Amino acid sequence: VGIGQTIFEAPVPIMKPAIFWIAYPRTSTTFRNFTIDGRRQEQPYAITPYVVTIPGLFNNNLSKHTGIQVSNPWATDTGPGLVENVEIKNMLTTGVGVFLGRNWIIRNSFIHDSGCVTDRLPCPALTNVDPGATQGGLYPTWQTSGFGIVFDGPLSSGGEAYNNTVENIGKIGIEAYGPSDNFHFYNNTVRTSFAGIVSNGGSYGVIENNVIEDSPGLGLTC
Repeated sequence: VGIGQTIFEAPVPIMKPAIFWIAYPRTSTTFRNFTIDGRRQEQPYAITPYVVTIPGLFNNNLSKHTGIQVSNPWATDTGPGLVENVEIKNMLTTGVGVFLGRNWIIRNSFIHDSGCVTDRLPCPALTNVDPGATQGGLYPTWQTSGFGIVFDGPLSSGGEAYNNTVENIGKIGIEAYGPSDNFHFYNNTVRTSFAGIVSNGGSYGVIENNVIEDSPGLGLTC
């Protein structure tokens, strides 16, 4: 069984921040060989009613509509884990978000069409806009931000992303958000994302042998 043969579709409206959510101490969790469809074009809300907000632990802007989310507010670590040969499409915000989980591996996966941008990734059913998406009016066409793969914060250290294709993303294709450390991003292809690969406060990371195409904002930035 491979990508597209088993499809998990988000409900409309989605009521929780993630389709799959690792929220308690788990080790060696594996996601493999299926598709997640977030149905962003049908979702009426840019922010789900039950957004998890824990200031200082992870970037709350990313935990609003995620395909696979790793975040355990009640323990310091969730992991390691593996996402392999998974397609994640049509999320309002994030494909895979590792916020609290060390040494997770994301590989051989296809993550695409994440975020809502009126002139590129329209979400016609939205009745509101994520107030953080436009960044103070700097990007007025953004309804939600949009991320492909994110390792966020000090409790997401040791993350690896390789052999993935990430394309058509509203904001950032692959990101280490600060201070996520000891990450390794390699052999990925990122296409048509506002920013391709970003280390935003990340440290001791290696970014190598990636292809970034058609990024109107930034290709690779640290």
